Amino acid sequence: MFKSAGAAPGPRPFSRPLRLNRKDPEMSVRPYRDISRRKSRQIRVGSVLVGGDAPISVQTMTNTLTADAAATIEQIRLVEEAGADIVRVSCPDEESTAALPQIVRAAKIPIVAGSFETAENAVFRH
Repeated sequence: MFKSAGAAPGPRPFSRPLRLNRKDPEMSVRPYRDISRRKSRQIRVGSVLVGGDAPISVQTMTNTLTADAAATIEQIRLVEEAGADIVRVSCPDEESTAALPQIVRAAKIPIVAGSFETAENAVFRH
């Protein structure tokens, strides 16, 4: 924590009681890590559960041209290694949409694709 010159030792402002285990909601070892989540319905994105009491999933989006399947697959491989659970790609044109099946086959995590031209191009699959 930050220590300023002349600061008196003592509890941090706005600190909560320490929680020693998850079964005791009044005690927290690291209150700044406590996450309160609103109640939501659980869904499945490919093999990943999202919402409800599922663990928080990490998702990211590629910044390659989706039509360049090799570059997009390489970027997806890197985010898989980094621990991402879901990856999103954009399909703004027919070339990107045509590359999507090859990208989905190569990915080990669910791919969520968004289309910006027509609803017919929208794809959501793993």
